[in-house]
Amino acid sequence: RVCAHLGHAPNWRNDLKLFNKDFSENEQFQIMRKEEVLIPGAWHEESNKLGHEVFDVIPTDNYSFINWIKSNENKIGKSKSTELLNSMNNISIMAEQIKVFRPDFVFLYAGGTYFCPYDVRQFIDNYCGFKNKWTCHWADEIPPWMNYKDLLRGYECIFVSTIGYKKMLSKMGYETFVLGNSFSDYGKKFITQPIKNENIKYDVLFIGTTGYGIAEHIPRYKILRELLKSDEINFKIISAEPDRLDFYKSKKNIFLKAQIVSFFSKIFPKTITKFLWLTLAKYQISWKKIIRKFTSLIKVIYMIQFENYKIEDIYPYYFWDEAKYFVGKKPLWLEFPEKVERKILFGINYYNEIRKSKIILNIHRSELHDYGNIRDFEVTGCGILLLTDREELMKEYMKPLEHFVPFDNFQDLIKKIKYYSNNENERQLIARKGQLNTLKNCHTRNRVKVFFETLQKIKGV
Repeated sequence: RVCAHLGHAPNWRNDLKLFNKDFSENEQFQIMRKEEVLIPGAWHEESNKLGHEVFDVIPTDNYSFINWIKSNENKIGKSKSTELLNSMNNISIMAEQIKVFRPDFVFLYAGGTYFCPYDVRQFIDNYCGFKNKWTCHWADEIPPWMNYKDLLRGYECIFVSTIGYKKMLSKMGYETFVLGNSFSDYGKKFITQPIKNENIKYDVLFIGTTGYGIAEHIPRYKILRELLKSDEINFKIISAEPDRLDFYKSKKNIFLKAQIVSFFSKIFPKTITKFLWLTLAKYQISWKKIIRKFTSLIKVIYMIQFENYKIEDIYPYYFWDEAKYFVGKKPLWLEFPEKVERKILFGINYYNEIRKSKIILNIHRSELHDYGNIRDFEVTGCGILLLTDREELMKEYMKPLEHFVPFDNFQDLIKKIKYYSNNENERQLIARKGQLNTLKNCHTRNRVKVFFETLQKIKGV
């Protein structure tokens, strides 16, 4: 199973102290599952319960790759180990892992799909000397400069998060099955326990991407900004909102970062790029911010020069016309510093914060088939009232006013925040029913069961 990294928490290894050499490789992965670095964290355990063996990979995590190479030297040979360590080519290392593990299926989970486009999957098959069966879980619409034909080519079948995506991809000729997002309480069962009133800090809380600078999140950004301007409600945002000061400082600077990187990728000698990246990739531990930024720059140049990435693949929002909406607009943490806490949250800390609010607000992306996102299940799984949009579509997973509270527009949102923050019995009743529904029908164990039953039915695995 190939998982994406935590995009909003690039230093998660430092945060979790996973550079501690006292942790074995297995212990590190247990922590990564417990802290939802590997999403959903319960996937591995629930698969094992059904008799299936799962090998988890994060293709950008150099540290786990290095550990794997060193601990498997007897299987892959000393010369191959040395070659992989010297090259630090993550695709080649992942190909070697697949070659050793020989999976019945390689499963690209959500963002992991971006790391293995068709040409990369072909390279891995050729490297292994046998053709792998590939499948993926897809839950996004793609940027306008990409196309589904290239991204989803060559899969045995595709799993998606909603019926909407299934209909869309089925019309394109893909064999598609609904899997859905899920709730995972692996290693943290306490998050489903009742909450004491004295631990409640907020009436309504939003945690996550505010949408600043992101084209498909413009409606979310507008709603959050209006809520922050209101003095009628006790509203708090916790977000790892980016600086993106280039959006409002000057119109001329909106593409500057991408242009600078593109320029350096053309003039920088490949031998120097390769040397710097291989050196930095091995030893990036708890460096200062300026060194991490330099490492990030070298990595991007390496991706362009050696891995055939385009600059718009790496900085997509600078090339999305709709993102120009944010020119001249400040990030919310800068405009409302007293109401927006700029903080990275994931795993146990994230769940603990959810459990401090009466209501959690969710706003889906402005995509036709984006509903039932992972936050819907995280919130209801914790037994907190979920207030979200897309009532009709959400009926695929939950019943309105029984498992969650829907809102239609901004005025309706304000009205329901006021009502449910002041009516504890109704709020807790819906929250409790929502939790029971999620634990019964939308837990990771449900998704794992459907996943393997589907593969066994259509592919005989």
